[in-house]
Amino acid sequence: MKVIVPPPSFAELFAGLPLRDDGYPEYPVLPPEGKWISVDLDHQRVWAWEGNKLVKDFWISSGKARTPTVTGVFRIWAKVPSQTMEGGSRAAGDYYNLPGVQWVQYFYQDYSFHAAYWHNNFGTPMSHGCVNMRTEDAKWLYEWTDPQFDDSKWHVLDAKQPGALVVVYQ
Repeated sequence: MKVIVPPPSFAELFAGLPLRDDGYPEYPVLPPEGKWISVDLDHQRVWAWEGNKLVKDFWISSGKARTPTVTGVFRIWAKVPSQTMEGGSRAAGDYYNLPGVQWVQYFYQDYSFHAAYWHNNFGTPMSHGCVNMRTEDAKWLYEWTDPQFDDSKWHVLDAKQPGALVVVYQ
């Protein structure tokens, strides 16, 4: 499998962006076309874009201080409509085993966008590093991103079938 990641200079372009009067980030005119996602960890928001046109935005819960969400420029590398997620440590008291986590899209290693049915505290960091979303928002994002699938299998993406661009910043 080969994952294509844009040059890190894009991350530098998006770092520390000022907010417009309407509260949305002021992005440079990059990328000029195609679907992409920006994740603002400071404001706990996700924005879905087509080129420089905002399509939709969502409240999220990203990683807590001990388990932060990774920053950088990535591409979604795998999608699955539902899975069990397990991790953390019993000794540290942060073990979790969550069956039926829906609308999962991995963008870097085991970091993903996904629905979070176990809390409703969006706008506050709550996760072990993933980007938690309301179920309906995670479903919308899953269905909106390319490539699109309408079956229940795992899909691992590659250069022939690249996933959406994801920019995560603070």
